[in-house]
Amino acid sequence: MWAIIISWIVSAVLIVVIGVLQGWRVTGHMSGLLIDARGRYSLTHLQVALWTIVIMSLVSGTAAGRICHALPPLDFDIPGEVLAVMGISLGSGVLTTAAKTNKDATRPESVAASMPGRFLKKGLTGDEREQWRPRLRQIYMQEEGTFADKVVDIAKFQNFLITLVLVLAYIAAVGQSLHTAGSASNFKALPGFGGVFLTLLGVSHGAYVAAKLPPQTGSPDANLRERDEKVRNSAPAAAAQSARPDK
Repeated sequence: MWAIIISWIVSAVLIVVIGVLQGWRVTGHMSGLLIDARGRYSLTHLQVALWTIVIMSLVSGTAAGRICHALPPLDFDIPGEVLAVMGISLGSGVLTTAAKTNKDATRPESVAASMPGRFLKKGLTGDEREQWRPRLRQIYMQEEGTFADKVVDIAKFQNFLITLVLVLAYIAAVGQSLHTAGSASNFKALPGFGGVFLTLLGVSHGAYVAAKLPPQTGSPDANLRERDEKVRNSAPAAAAQSARPDK
């Protein structure tokens, strides 16, 4: 049984390391995997990342542990409820991304935006860097309109809390299932979710998606249109600076 537990932990660590490296390479932030096209920390990215780390590491860890015990690596079941959780998370991610993309294209002046680390270094003063820096609290803050980053988005906040609670509860359920099984040969299926909790997650994600649809009035202090203009203007300046001969 310890082979499954250790393999699960190692798999989770490897997935996290890969995510950190990719985030750093693309954005200049170790948590860059959580940053979206607006340059902001995204609740959707966090949710997909959490469920991917927990469930995929458990699947790979169970398979690896069974190999260590000379058992068929894929001879275990993944309950439909677990697949439904992944489906809800990915499905709401697609819908919210579509809603955000539409607003980015039609109302960029009303959308709050930030700049990942690699862009912050290009021709911005200290105060400007502070203004455009991504912040982790953006995960649950309002991201459109006059009060963007000034008030908590209650739909995002409740979805954030429910996700954390269910992820932690599922990890505890896995630990209990492994303890009850006692051996790798008896661990024949990943633990599932009760129908009530699955409904809770679905309702929470539905409310989160619905809250994305109505447009917010006003313009944030740091909006998407201004951000894109700064990025476009900084490119020629950076090119000219790099082409200037050393004295």
